This record gives sequence, structure tokens and C-alpha cells, in this order.
Amino acid sequence: MIRTWMAPSIQTSINSDDPEARSRSIPSIQTILSWSRILIELLAMATMAELKEHFNRALKYGKHLDVREVWVIHFTCATKEPFWPSSKQLEAGLNVVHFLHDLEA
Repeated sequence: MIRTWMAPSIQTSINSDDPEARSRSIPSIQTILSWSRILIELLAMATMAELKEHFNRALKYGKHLDVREVWVIHFTCATKEPFWPSSKQLEAGLNVVHFLHDLEA
């Protein structure tokens, strides 16, 4: 599905077969945009503990893959304040965006 959103001229690598994911119930999709080496990790409805894990893993993968940018994109219906990365994670280059869906609208 993600590949259909991308222009044919943009080369990407999409990985959803995370060996670590087999031992937990946290789905993960990492996308590498080849032309500018950006790691994008998508997730939905994550708990604070799951977000912490994804933040750490995204930084680890980004370092291993030598990317220029690391993004965690989180889609949620949570009504409380979103959980943000630590100052140390932000300084290490982690970028996070939360998309909050209003179930009342």
C-alpha cells in the first residue's frame, strides 16, 4: 500500500519483516527513501512503552543504515497528551509526529 503513494521515480526499500517483532505484538514498517536516506517508521495506537521501544529502535536502525533523517510517525485516537522522545533522543536526530484522530468528529 505504501508503495502506491510514492512516485515511481522515488526508489524505496520497505521492510515489515522485523525478526524482533515476532516476539511481540507491535507491528512495524520501516521505509527507506533511497534518494535522501530517510528512515520512516510507522505505527498506530502505541502505548507509552511501545513508543519508547520504537524511538530507541528507530535510532538504532537509522545509525546502522547510515540515514540522514529518522522519523517515527504515530497515528492514534488517544485523548491524552502524546508521548514525546527525550531531549537526548531528539539531539540524536529522532523526529516524531503524532496524528491524533478525533473519534467524536
